[in-house]
Amino acid sequence: MPTLRILYDVEGWAFHRRALALRQHAPSGFTVELSALPRLEGLEEALGTTPLDAVFLLPGRKAAATRRALQARGWPTKLIVSWSIGWPVWRDEFDLAYAAADAIVFNNARYWEGTGRRPRTQVIYNGVDLRTFRVLTPPAQRVARVLWLGSEFHRVRKGYDAFALPLRQRLEGDGIGCDFRLVDSQGRGLLSAAQMAAWYNSGTVLVCTS
Repeated sequence: MPTLRILYDVEGWAFHRRALALRQHAPSGFTVELSALPRLEGLEEALGTTPLDAVFLLPGRKAAATRRALQARGWPTKLIVSWSIGWPVWRDEFDLAYAAADAIVFNNARYWEGTGRRPRTQVIYNGVDLRTFRVLTPPAQRVARVLWLGSEFHRVRKGYDAFALPLRQRLEGDGIGCDFRLVDSQGRGLLSAAQMAAWYNSGTVLVCTS
């Protein structure tokens, strides 16, 4: 039976939820295991001790190190890498990942186009769990409120200071309610998927500045 290990970054984050969904929907003929890889120092432990047929690496920037670790073990493991950043961020890192990977899965079609639709690459968009993320309160019944959410770790790339803060000030000055959240994604008190779905249902406009 083919063995696949999916490496994500941190439990509860987007890659972890994606790994759980992939395991749930994997073909019945596969053995699928998950391992957290928040830092490269934990790579040896994350790979386990038994040779694998394939590794699906969700944090794609760790591809070169993962390939070196597999080669050092002498494993003939196929390395599939996910690349989920927006174009054209981390171009040099992408070239390193491409050289290390047997295949790359893009979530962003523009990045795939920008890198020339190379061999061994494919675009597969992220899915949405409609059992959780669905309309709970019809928009017409909600109080007018603008929502924004971003990670403190990526506050510059998420546009918090450059766009979100000035926007909130203007909206609130016009009497429009806002709920803008800059989240410590490594801290406590993170919302579950169900809580996030309820939060989305509390607004009438969602702003994405990244």
